[in-house]
Amino acid sequence: MDDVATCRICGSAARPLRRGTARYLRCRRCDALTRDISAEGYAALDVSYDPDPLLAQRSRQELRSLLRVDDKRAVLQRATPRAGRKPRRFIDIGCGQGGYLCAAQELGYEVVGVEPSPGHSEVAREVFGFAVETGYFTPGMFAKGSFDLAMLSHVIEHIYDPDAFLAGALELLAPGGTLVVVTPNAASTVALASGPWWTMLKPVDHVSMLAPRTVRHLASLTGHTVRVRTSEFPSEPATATLAAARDAVKATLRRDAAHGSASAE
Repeated sequence: MDDVATCRICGSAARPLRRGTARYLRCRRCDALTRDISAEGYAALDVSYDPDPLLAQRSRQELRSLLRVDDKRAVLQRATPRAGRKPRRFIDIGCGQGGYLCAAQELGYEVVGVEPSPGHSEVAREVFGFAVETGYFTPGMFAKGSFDLAMLSHVIEHIYDPDAFLAGALELLAPGGTLVVVTPNAASTVALASGPWWTMLKPVDHVSMLAPRTVRHLASLTGHTVRVRTSEFPSEPATATLAAARDAVKATLRRDAAHGSASAE
């Protein structure tokens, strides 16, 4: 019989899923996959996002290529107003080394970034010259309604309370503004088929894995309109299969070792 568990995001029933010693919960209603951990446990996670120190020594053009800025421009162009409205201000929350900031600047935006890693934010400032705040984003950090386009790229899966975090990000938008959220899809074909071996299940820092239903639920809480686009990474099925095989072999070896020890006694 399954344990009785509750989804941290929508409060519905959820079933447990283990990845090593970590327990995740798969929501039966919104499809979210959340780490079963307390707020205190989340705060105590030992997470580091510092980059390779040699990145700061690369030229702007070299780093632009490494960060795949052209691909990021394509993402932002889909969210950029085309008729009767000139692009104005852009913010990237969790901007890393500045890939999306570079893309937005090339599209005509005035750009600002927020990044918790001192190393990443230093690269964005030193190589690209961007205005980047070092620290975690908190509501009130910027004036409400001061940005036309906001970005959360591979950030929300790291957040314990995505509801409050998204509400804070949405407050930054000017009337008619857009928030773009890029995150692994917990209801993707690969995620569902891989189960506990899904490569995006990283207990150290991936605590809130969302799905299209989750995003629509969160948008409904604030009255915003949401548009969902999904895609599969070409390499992910093979990676997930190899990870599943590796973990299965490890589990078999552990069982055999335990059986051998018991027999020797």
